[in-house]
Amino acid sequence: MEKINRVLGKLSSSDSNILNNNSTKLRYLNEDEIETLLSKLGLILTSNDSGWNVQVPPYRSSDLTREIDLIEEIARLIGYDNFDSNMPDPLEPGVLSPTKLVERRLRNSFIHNGFQEVVTSSLVGPENTDDNAVLIKNPLLSETSRLRTNVWDEHLKILQRNVSFGAEGCWIFEIAKTYKKDKECFVETNLLSGALTGSKRLSKWGGASKQLSLDYFEARGKLKQSLDVLGVETIDKQLTDKAFMHPGRTSELYVEGKSIGFFGQIHPSQSEKFDLIKETYLFNLDFDSLIKAATRKTNWTRIYKDYPTVPYMERDIALIHSKKYSSLEIMGLIKKTGRPLLEKVELIDRYEGSSMPEDAISQAFRIRYRDAKKTLVEEDINPIHEKIRKALKDKIKAELRS
Repeated sequence: MEKINRVLGKLSSSDSNILNNNSTKLRYLNEDEIETLLSKLGLILTSNDSGWNVQVPPYRSSDLTREIDLIEEIARLIGYDNFDSNMPDPLEPGVLSPTKLVERRLRNSFIHNGFQEVVTSSLVGPENTDDNAVLIKNPLLSETSRLRTNVWDEHLKILQRNVSFGAEGCWIFEIAKTYKKDKECFVETNLLSGALTGSKRLSKWGGASKQLSLDYFEARGKLKQSLDVLGVETIDKQLTDKAFMHPGRTSELYVEGKSIGFFGQIHPSQSEKFDLIKETYLFNLDFDSLIKAATRKTNWTRIYKDYPTVPYMERDIALIHSKKYSSLEIMGLIKKTGRPLLEKVELIDRYEGSSMPEDAISQAFRIRYRDAKKTLVEEDINPIHEKIRKALKDKIKAELRS
């Protein structure tokens, strides 16, 4: 029964012989007082090495089932007003940890960008055929007989219900957990997952009468806007090995060089199965990796730079190259070659069609140059620009257009 004393803590009682002006003296309950109070309740006590074995009479067996119930009864008999409040000293305001603060910012960012947060059940039915699914030993229903291994199945069902009820667009997200067996244990994964279909408009005036939908880049832009609050850079690489995703419109997302998930359009067979338009998109990201990157010291502590007071100069490069080279690889080559004056490079045009060779693509990039100390002139830019053009010719065999 040491826990009884520990939980009850200090009692306050007036003692005029020691203290004046009606102040209080603090003391602990002793064992004799605890025994007396418990005996008054009709309990039979037997001493042992750690305290007492307590036998509860039948008429109190329904409400005195745990040790904390006995503690509550003792406190009631003594009077709650006689307990010291034990307020912490000094008092300090509570604050959110960086992890919780980033999570709150992320939720708000998705909501501000038009998403609605949903909560789906972790229990699913036997239609989940994953061999690594964690089975429930004694489920109430067959529909809740195992733990889910993915979130997008439920998200697509939510989109289906909303569209069938007449919604033009449905954008949802969820911070959820999935579970999979791993030998003798199971692995719990935190995910930031969601789905988009259709468009959202405040008014139908001025718009086309037919239902509008998001193209791939608009949908990816909505996800990017929502993740910008984290202050981390995400890089896209083409992904083709997801059976339920469109092979040409799915990308794997990387943060700090590590894969954290995917974003893309669902496979036509899935859009037909759930009776959704083909421009329906899913994203599935490792939530813990995002939070870890966002709260890393280099990202969490903002570093401000002086605003440049000199103008920049821009040059465009248009080239035809093999499809095996992605725009990300080309931009990386341009950045590496254009140091130290290159400030920014972006893709401004992309074309592939009948006028192009089957395995080739045409892309145009805009390059921004700036020197923090002086205004650049043509003589400063031309050597670096020619160096970039030469690197594109030599390393990716690009045909440069004038």
